[in-house]
Amino acid sequence: MVRGELAQGDQIMSDSTFADVWELAATAGERVAIDLRSDEFDTYLQVLDASGTVIGEDDDSGGDLNSYLAITLPAAGTYRIVVSSAGHERRVGAYTLSVR
Repeated sequence: MVRGELAQGDQIMSDSTFADVWELAATAGERVAIDLRSDEFDTYLQVLDASGTVIGEDDDSGGDLNSYLAITLPAAGTYRIVVSSAGHERRVGAYTLSVR
């Protein structure tokens, strides 16, 4: 588990939200469960492959305004987990990200 914070000055996504990007090294066929939680904003989670293609995303499957995604990664390599807020507002605040 890591603790992070969306803040002014973070990367800005195409929908104008702030984002943090975390890397995950994986093997082909590896199944991961990603849990993103915050008490300060409505979370939004994306997983991108090495070419930047979104291979999974979630808004509220973690209950309340939290995100949860269970996904099988198709190939060995480095994936990017993108943490942002839902909607088109630049929300900020603390969060926790767990990958199992």
